[in-house]
Amino acid sequence: MAEEVSAATALLTAENATAEVDRVIVSALQMRQPGYLSLAVDVAACEVEPPTQPLNLLHASSRQVREAFRQAAEQLLAPAARVSLLADFLALRQRRAIPCASLLMGKGVLDEQQPGFVGTYAGGGSAGQVREQIEQVDVTLCVGVRFTDTITAGFTQQFAAERLIDLQPHSATVAGETFSPLSMADALSELDGLFARYRPAVAARAAGRRRVG
Repeated sequence: MAEEVSAATALLTAENATAEVDRVIVSALQMRQPGYLSLAVDVAACEVEPPTQPLNLLHASSRQVREAFRQAAEQLLAPAARVSLLADFLALRQRRAIPCASLLMGKGVLDEQQPGFVGTYAGGGSAGQVREQIEQVDVTLCVGVRFTDTITAGFTQQFAAERLIDLQPHSATVAGETFSPLSMADALSELDGLFARYRPAVAARAAGRRRVG
């Protein structure tokens, strides 16, 4: 039961206790999920060698992976006229002058007074134009999103994989291609640069599309 809800679990023995305790602690801290250690009474009385290194809590991104992610994201964003942001509870607070929404579990992740905030996204249960402004765009950027049945009206979200950039704490996906190891902070840093470069062109294309429509 614990394994289903834990970032990592371990059955401790005298031989593995030193390494496994550190592994489970690091995983729990990095994933922000529970860790579970099973410790038998006889093992608790055993003497073990202490750790020789401090906990390594850094989750470094690969330089090659980071560059590959940037290139893939740029290929998707460069021709885009409409870009939206969907942020959930795993993301830090974001500030983006593009159409943006949060899921119910991520309420408060976005500043709801900022320009572009369209409301709470819930798949088919979304109110008004929220669903259209988040789904029906050239590129949707999902940051820390976890889709569940209760917050998507029974998994009614509709995102085409080829138009989706999905950022998770230690990996990212662009048009169905996964990039790992890549921290969310590093991925967002790369996207900040791309948005700064392409935002004027995106705004111009979006304005032209509205005039044509």
